Amino acid sequence: MSDRCKGLNTALGHVFPANHNCFCAVHIRRNVESNHGKKFTSTVTALSQTTSLPEKRALLTQLQQKSPGAYKYVTDIDANRWMDSAWLEDEKLPPRYGFRNSNISESANNMVGDARNGNWLDAIDCILRKMSLRITESQSKYEGKDGVVGSMLGLATKRWEKCVGCRVYASGNDGETYSVYQKVGGELEEEALLKVRPVDCVCDCGKWQAIGVPCVHGMAYFRHQMKWRLEDVLDQAVDEYYKYRTQRELYRRNFVPVWRHLLEPDMMTLPPDGAARRMPGRPKTVRLRKNSRYAHEPEKSPTICSRCHQPGHNVRTCVRREAVKKRNAGNGTATTTHSVL
Repeated sequence: MSDRCKGLNTALGHVFPANHNCFCAVHIRRNVESNHGKKFTSTVTALSQTTSLPEKRALLTQLQQKSPGAYKYVTDIDANRWMDSAWLEDEKLPPRYGFRNSNISESANNMVGDARNGNWLDAIDCILRKMSLRITESQSKYEGKDGVVGSMLGLATKRWEKCVGCRVYASGNDGETYSVYQKVGGELEEEALLKVRPVDCVCDCGKWQAIGVPCVHGMAYFRHQMKWRLEDVLDQAVDEYYKYRTQRELYRRNFVPVWRHLLEPDMMTLPPDGAARRMPGRPKTVRLRKNSRYAHEPEKSPTICSRCHQPGHNVRTCVRREAVKKRNAGNGTATTTHSVL
C-alpha cells in the first residue's frame, strides 16, 4: 500500500513482480480535495469502498458532470489499485482484506519513531528491541486461543444472522453456481438476485472475495443449501489468515537479543558517529509545512472560508485578517490580501 510514489512503484515491480500493490484511497481523496475542492471527497471515498458496479458507474457519472478534472484524475488511476469494485471485474486479484489506506504503515512508523534520532547502530537496536517486545506480547496474547479472531468472528456472526430470510437455488448445469434471493427492505419490496460460486469464494456483491469472509449470500448458501452450522463455516470457509493458529505461527519465532557492549570490533565496520544531533538527510519527525502555492493567487485556491465564503483562506486566518486590517487602519497603513497571511 503506497501513496503512488513513482520510484517506489517501479522498484516494487522489479523486486516483487508477483505481488499486487495498491494505492492509498485517502491519498487519492486528499489530492482531489487539494486540486478540485473538498465537496468531491465523499464521492471519491464512496468509489473506493463500493463493491457494486452499478453504484460505481453512477458515482463516476456524477463526478464527471460536476468536476471533469476530478473525473479525469480518478479514472487515470488503475482501478485495480484502489477500488473495491475492481475485484468483481478481475477475479484473479488477491484479497485485499479490507485495507484501503496506509494506516498500518503509519502505525509501524510511529512504533519505531524513536529510531529516527541518533546514529545507525542506535536505530537498528531500537527497531529490534521494539519488534522483539511486540512479538513477545503477541505470543502471550494468542497463546491457548483457537478459532477465528474476535473482529472477524463478529462480522461472520452478523452475516450469518442476516441470511436467515434468503432463498438459495442451484443455477446452471455446472453444480457450482447458485442464485441467492434476498429481500430489499420490507416484505413488500422486491427481491435482489445475486449469484455465488462457493468453490471459488466469489459472489456478485464482491464482499466475499474482497476480505476472505463469506458475505451474506455465501452464508445463505452454507446455511440453507449445505445445512452447515456457523462453527462449520468459521472452520472451513473463513480465510486462514483470520485464525488464531495462523497468528501463533506468525509470532512463533522471535529475535534473539544482542548485548551491544559485548560485541567485539571486526576491524572492518566503521563505528557509528557518536554525535547526538540529527545527521543531514535524516527524515524529520515533524513535517515542515511549506507555503501554499496559492499564496499569490488566492482566487484559484480550493480552500473556502466557512465564515466569509471567500477563497484563499480558512476561518482561523479570516479572524486574523480582520484584526490586522483594523490595526493597520488605525495606523494609516494600506493592507492587501497577502500581507495578512
